Amino acid sequence: MSSQENFEAYICGIDSNEFTEESSSVLCPISSQSYCPESCVKEELEITDDEDESLPSNYLNKNLFRLLIPALEETLIEASKWKALRVQKCRFNGVDHIAQILWNQNPRRSKVYSPPLDFFEIPVFKEYLRLHPRPNYPKSWLWTDEEAALHIQRYVRGWLVRKQAEVQEMRQFWKVEISIYKTSYLLICSIIDYQLHL
Repeated sequence: MSSQENFEAYICGIDSNEFTEESSSVLCPISSQSYCPESCVKEELEITDDEDESLPSNYLNKNLFRLLIPALEETLIEASKWKALRVQKCRFNGVDHIAQILWNQNPRRSKVYSPPLDFFEIPVFKEYLRLHPRPNYPKSWLWTDEEAALHIQRYVRGWLVRKQAEVQEMRQFWKVEISIYKTSYLLICSIIDYQLHL
């Protein structure tokens, strides 16, 4: 056994004669190069468990992550329903969905007096959106694939009809008629106005 192994065995609290590869089954928490018996690890774990309560990571695990991780999982499921993971832009907003879940699952909020609310019905968010309104989403974000296909087909059919010669002639006729009507209407209004002032 080398001097390094003797030193590590001494740190772990075992006799250098007892230190063998077969007797050790767990990586030593003190030294990452050698192995020590499980009793050394158990003692180390007991020490760290007592100190764990004062660590910020323990606070996060107990108070924050127990609410946040299920909310994130539910948000991922909802995002996959909206196909937000495959489409770059869509109507689904993950931050809004997480905020809605956390608001509705807040342990300090009374479930008896207030039922689960949609994101836009939550009082705090409603007030914030009143002061800072969001821009409207483009139609491509709001429509499903089927609705978008229907709108595109409707537009193409209308363009094909408007392109026909008879329809072009009729449209030109009505443009002229509307311009004549507007000029005659303005002329009549000006005559009436002139007569009223006399």
